[in-house]
Amino acid sequence: TAAWNECGRMAIEIAEMTPWLMSDEKPYPVSSSTGSVLVTSALHEDKLMVIAVNKAGSPQRVDIRISGAVPGQARVIFENRYVRLNGNTITDYLSAFGSQVYLLALKPVKEPVKPFKGNLLPDPGFEDMASPGVPASCYSWNEGDRGSTYFTDTREHLEGTHSLRMITPKENGGTRLRFFPVRIEKGKTYILSVWARTDTEMNPGKKAPVFELGLGDYGKKLFIPGAEWKQFVTSVTIPGDSIPSPRVNAVLRMPGKGVAWFDMIQVFEAVDIGISVNPEIMKIWEFPNN
Repeated sequence: TAAWNECGRMAIEIAEMTPWLMSDEKPYPVSSSTGSVLVTSALHEDKLMVIAVNKAGSPQRVDIRISGAVPGQARVIFENRYVRLNGNTITDYLSAFGSQVYLLALKPVKEPVKPFKGNLLPDPGFEDMASPGVPASCYSWNEGDRGSTYFTDTREHLEGTHSLRMITPKENGGTRLRFFPVRIEKGKTYILSVWARTDTEMNPGKKAPVFELGLGDYGKKLFIPGAEWKQFVTSVTIPGDSIPSPRVNAVLRMPGKGVAWFDMIQVFEAVDIGISVNPEIMKIWEFPNN
């Protein structure tokens, strides 16, 4: 059981590292201060990954020197923490037979899409790495097929370094995700937005799967993603006879059979962007970065 659990953990970590492991970009050379710790590096989209493995049966302090211009801190991606660099050197401790993976952004990243300032959902871009491979700010419910999956994916993303990949093996047998509850007010209209895409080559019959975006029991809408990233938006008006300040969950589910990726899911009050929304007419809105 312990060995099988470790294999599962390794698989999730390798999936997280895949874009770097498969990259043909030339990385900055790295070296270790001790022969007990092996180090290597990989480069992908201006982000340098440094991998260190302790082959000794005792904890080791190591200095990892990077040959090249690097920022002042590195993210330890499987421990959800940061380490400060001393010049071009990462200094850290590795447990017996342990490993660490560091990620350094070599250039400032200009994201094509940013969260709207009035967004009510935490971690809209699935970047929280508290638990690799698992979205951090939602609850999941299987709707019938144990083969349905949902993972954070570094191979496809609109912004940041992650998206959410969902796979539904059979119609209405996928996973329903309920995001952490948000407080809303009766009589007001709320905008729900998500970016999505699919790969028809991976879908049965090369058909795009249907997905659903909704806000509690107050309203929902079905969408069909395409081959390119696209923003899908709907609105929900809270009835005036609701309780004064209900707490509700944004819901994302994919009843259609196939695979799709999602990024930048948001919920915000319509007045925050100064528009009037007719709940009977659902329309695609393009929101500017702000």
